[in-house]
Amino acid sequence: HRHFRRQRQMCIRDSFNPVNNMSGFHLQERFFFMPGFPQMAHPMIDEVLSKYIPEAGKLYTKGFIAQCGEGKLQDLMLDLPREIELSSLPMMNGTTPSVEFTLSAKDEALMQKHFKLFTDFLENEKIEHRLL
Repeated sequence: HRHFRRQRQMCIRDSFNPVNNMSGFHLQERFFFMPGFPQMAHPMIDEVLSKYIPEAGKLYTKGFIAQCGEGKLQDLMLDLPREIELSSLPMMNGTTPSVEFTLSAKDEALMQKHFKLFTDFLENEKIEHRLL
């Protein structure tokens, strides 16, 4: 617990947000959490990309926007293998929650397989969504 706290504090202290200095943090150098607005998050994402993913190489990417909260898709998120990168941006359309998801991977077949798990779930649950 003490190690986790120290690692989180170091990351927060090193993050840069030009709008209001609200910090981001990471878990296991794999899950990165940023403030919500692009003007705040963009410089922090640039830092993450250069510091933790300097040799990203070609990634295959697909995305969707779903009319639900992130919690609805949490089980699928937790089941993703390490080779899949997930980006999630929660939003509100009036009073309706929605979320923009993007999956990326170097292995196109692996990314397609897991992307299909998400879209099949959305269709089975009759959750409105559109592909990006």
